[in-house]
Amino acid sequence: MTVTKAEKTGKIAKRIVRQSPAVELLERGIKHLHEKEYKPARTSFQAILDKHSDERDVCVRASSYLRACEIFLTPPSFVPETADDYYNLGILKHNNGAYDEAIEFISEAIKINPDGDHLYYAIAASSAFKNDLPSVLKNLERAIKLNPDNIAFAKNDPDFDSVHKEPGVAELLGLPPVT
Repeated sequence: MTVTKAEKTGKIAKRIVRQSPAVELLERGIKHLHEKEYKPARTSFQAILDKHSDERDVCVRASSYLRACEIFLTPPSFVPETADDYYNLGILKHNNGAYDEAIEFISEAIKINPDGDHLYYAIAASSAFKNDLPSVLKNLERAIKLNPDNIAFAKNDPDFDSVHKEPGVAELLGLPPVT
């Protein structure tokens, strides 16, 4: 069996991502967040910022998720003002299955921060749950253009499992073609 360069690269990227203690903490925090266990999630995300500040991409995501935890743990009088505020509200809506609302909030964040790769990535993830392939492709492509590390994240993110086999997505992520 011949292994393509893209497959080797994907396996290497997956192995690197999986071996990182910061990514393991991020995954644990996200799991707590999905289970609405906000205090343990906050602890995981804060540990990343405290102990793994050298891993910039993971810290950016941890910081955003940490803010989301703070929003959940704060009384509901919150009014979004910054791109991160809108992003965090969008992530909360995404995690609760309100994908249209998630996209609306994150779109507001993009108006404030049009170069935030994580914003386009998040819209692509919500779009994947809506089976909106054109939006997935458009936003994931923009996220990858702004930060190529998003390829490895999208390959391993269960939010994209439903679209991994779609020809455009598979090609964009360097996944093996569907036969």
